[in-house]
Amino acid sequence: MRRKWLWSILGGHLLAVCAGVTAEILSGAPTFSVPGAFRDAAARRDLLFLAVGTPGMQQPDVRILRVGADGSTHKAGDFMASGEVRGIALGARHLYLAEGDDGIEIVDVSNPSAARLSAAQTLDGYSHDLALSGDLALVAAGFGGLHILNVSDPGRPRLLSTFQAYPPPQETPPVPEVDAPSEEGLFADTGSSGTNQFGGAGSGGYYFDADDLPALADEDPEEVSPQDIRDREGALDVATHGRYAYLAYGSAGIIIVDISDPDRPRRVGDLITEWPAERLAVQDGVLYVTAGVGGLLLIDVSAPASLEVLGRIRTTCYPRDLAVSRGFAYVADGFCGSDGLVVVDVSDPRAPRVARTLAGMIGSVELAAGHLIALGKESARGFRLAPAGAP
Repeated sequence: MRRKWLWSILGGHLLAVCAGVTAEILSGAPTFSVPGAFRDAAARRDLLFLAVGTPGMQQPDVRILRVGADGSTHKAGDFMASGEVRGIALGARHLYLAEGDDGIEIVDVSNPSAARLSAAQTLDGYSHDLALSGDLALVAAGFGGLHILNVSDPGRPRLLSTFQAYPPPQETPPVPEVDAPSEEGLFADTGSSGTNQFGGAGSGGYYFDADDLPALADEDPEEVSPQDIRDREGALDVATHGRYAYLAYGSAGIIIVDISDPDRPRRVGDLITEWPAERLAVQDGVLYVTAGVGGLLLIDVSAPASLEVLGRIRTTCYPRDLAVSRGFAYVADGFCGSDGLVVVDVSDPRAPRVARTLAGMIGSVELAAGHLIALGKESARGFRLAPAGAP
């Protein structure tokens, strides 16, 4: 996903941003609603692209709809992916799909009624989500790290480099050396001494148990599978601004990577968060991060080498996604409460406050040219953003 500022979504309508307007907030009832369970969305003009949450056998993984000015929706096309679509990003003519074990697929959607595969690229790790930056596609691939691809020719993507904050886990430890610790677990230490990435004492051959990881602190270790850990650890989300890529890295917190030379990405900042970092967005020098039961974190990233947590606000449920637009953060608060969307006033990053909530179970949110798209297990709803204080 992350962050798709695109041209109008309803019949070519544009929301004009007037001089002096500094904040936008949800206005009125949904302008459209599509029944079904969806995981991610993108939009251009009157076209809406939806990643189906749990596609059935012979069911499309991506639905393409045409949205009328009256809010009506009509099928414009669809696409069957080779893997499970976790995240999507929309380029000029192509849709980019992050597909877990299957890496990414690039789909030509210039003719929505005949969407066709342009290229597929297998990647190490588990492709959770991706972001576009010029001719680059950046893929958050779990334990595979951050993959940087040149997609100037979408039909021939080229993997330029891979950045990993720490080595991938091993399901079984190697035979320990003499006098080496004998603990079994899933995460290998990277050094021969000192401390490990998660704060434990380090020594060659030391391994971490699943219950050592904050993302799994409330789970029964014997019930945690390698798939569970893969779903919730490693590079989970990526956002870009200028020369930097921002990574939500699970229990490893936030990592900032300089991608000005995409062949040689380098780590320039990091912050171990008290709770696992899962989703993020960046705007105006502030990084917004969902941190599980820790809620929403606001972090000053104006100086990448010296990050500062400015503010935090907890939500009722479990934040699963977020989007940011002119003074407000929109948090998808999951499936355990009646109010699944929490609108947070972040005009003062040191004192965020809940401005309003919206009913429904919502697992993901996306921005598209003046609209917020709220995605859940029952529907995808689009809401117009209007200047705060407007009727």
